[in-house]
Amino acid sequence: MIEIIHIAPPHRDFQTQRCLEHLRHDLAGNFKITLHTLGPGGDYQNVPAAILALKSANRDRWPLVHAWGLAALSVAVFAGFRRIVFSPDLFYRPMAIGWLRILADRAPVHFACPTAALQQFFLASGIASPIRVIRPGVDFSRLRVERNSKLRAELGVAPNDFLIFSPGESTEFTAHRNAAWAVGIMHALDERYRLLLWGRGSETNLVVRFVRKLRQPNLMISAESRLSRRVRFEELISVADAALISSRPFAPTLPVQICMAAGLPIVSTVTPCLAEILAPRQSAILAPRNTPRMLAQSMHDLLQDPTLSYHIADTARAEARKSFDLPIFLDQYQTLYHQVAARAALQAG
Repeated sequence: MIEIIHIAPPHRDFQTQRCLEHLRHDLAGNFKITLHTLGPGGDYQNVPAAILALKSANRDRWPLVHAWGLAALSVAVFAGFRRIVFSPDLFYRPMAIGWLRILADRAPVHFACPTAALQQFFLASGIASPIRVIRPGVDFSRLRVERNSKLRAELGVAPNDFLIFSPGESTEFTAHRNAAWAVGIMHALDERYRLLLWGRGSETNLVVRFVRKLRQPNLMISAESRLSRRVRFEELISVADAALISSRPFAPTLPVQICMAAGLPIVSTVTPCLAEILAPRQSAILAPRNTPRMLAQSMHDLLQDPTLSYHIADTARAEARKSFDLPIFLDQYQTLYHQVAARAALQAG
């Protein structure tokens, strides 16, 4: 049985956490999988400590390493591992790309990118390693078909409110401030339009402060703050009426994929990553520019056409089932793990 060591930060974004969770649990019958966390609060506080600790494991067993992020890849390479799968962070600046080239030249690294846009970014940056696209998988068993009226009431949503969900964590890349501004435009015309955020992410407080400046106290609901508890992502989809995507390039796509799978009507800005999964007027209404006014106008256009709204929801659900179903993701990673292990064994022989 192939042994796999996952090296990941102790505090992970939603997409990384969900992918790692499925690989560790759903492939456990086929591989011997362990997780080592790297960073403050983790198994190893820093890169040097992890390298020293894992060099002995490398000498004894020669496992395959799946590195999540640049720091984890640094550990895998300098600890001497020769079978490495790398799931990159979503964006790298020029200095980090230079370091990534050094690591990829020093050891055989197999990239697994969540989008073709990220794959093309690395190819254009001069990365010579094998790079393949494995999109995050959607677990359809987590989705609730019927509306969760009880949770809507707990969130303070009136029966006739139209709740627009901006999915994912609030970060620089998801740009939820633009979504808040867009729904604020709609809310000024009709107070039944309201925005729902998960309430996680590094820029959550920035969005909250921005909404306060709009002086629209009923505009936004930050779910985990309102409920004073952790909320599963899929729970929020079950209370929403539509999804508004205001992401910048290289934002995580899994939250959007889950919205598609749940059959939410979607309005989205256009980025290279989102253009891979959203088709205009088929699985989403695509705003011509990522500005609050354009997002608000596009959402208004969608809501004025119930037939189009239904078509978009139905098409998105079918596309998600065809392209993003969890077994596809698991099968692709299982194939990659076997190929990397076999190639390393061939080279060693």
